[in-house]
Amino acid sequence: SLSFDQTKSELKESAMAELDLVAQWMMRDPAVRIRFIGHTDNQGDPLRNVKLSEDRVRNVKKYLVDKGIGSNRIETVGYGGAFPIADNSTEESRKLNRRVEMEILDK
Repeated sequence: SLSFDQTKSELKESAMAELDLVAQWMMRDPAVRIRFIGHTDNQGDPLRNVKLSEDRVRNVKKYLVDKGIGSNRIETVGYGGAFPIADNSTEESRKLNRRVEMEILDK
């Protein structure tokens, strides 16, 4: 998964490097379709967090489209803080929840 700074939707250098590999893989296999799922920690307004998670996946999609991947091959959804993978009780656990996950869809 790709990690993000709190309240930020900009891609980190490490995320861009991972997405470059995803783009190469998708270029080699034009049948591949993927879904990016955005998440946030539980800090702040829940509605704002949904928008933030949507902004994150939109930036991920834009990055891949700019690399030549067809937008019709990429789905996005943002869930805000609804599906944490850690308990949000510490900064370290909240960092784990600020993420975008990738799911491979049927070819």
